[in-house]
Amino acid sequence: STGEQIATFEITALAAIHNKGYVFVRKIDGYGGSYFNQSHTCSVGDYDTAEKNHVINHAIRGVREALIPFINSPLLLNSDGTLSKIDVDTFESKGNAVLDLMIGANQISAGSVIVNPDQDVLGTDQLKVTIKIVPKGKASEIVITIGLFKSI
Repeated sequence: STGEQIATFEITALAAIHNKGYVFVRKIDGYGGSYFNQSHTCSVGDYDTAEKNHVINHAIRGVREALIPFINSPLLLNSDGTLSKIDVDTFESKGNAVLDLMIGANQISAGSVIVNPDQDVLGTDQLKVTIKIVPKGKASEIVITIGLFKSI
């Protein structure tokens, strides 16, 4: 019974410090070595784990590198002042090529680069590009349900 109480205390204590965002190593019964509980950062949302930071930074660097050659290049506008389809397609395809490589390398689940053709590039001298990424999931915990049945 004492061993069971200690195990329950350890699980409760580890859960408490895990929930506060601490990173620590732990043992897993039946496996040698030590394992990190999580890769928390001092942030929330998109930047709350080291893995998410890595993915976002990789995408930023790649898309930035792909689009830098277009700085100060002329942009073709439609008669209503919106960006031409050819320019929108150029920026989106250059950025999406980077994300496609990340998908192929199994670094992200999906991604898309979006350029809003209605933005005011004449008034701002800026071209705004949106990068959307679906990250890979992670099984931080595996819950198994087991039972005995007459048939399956």
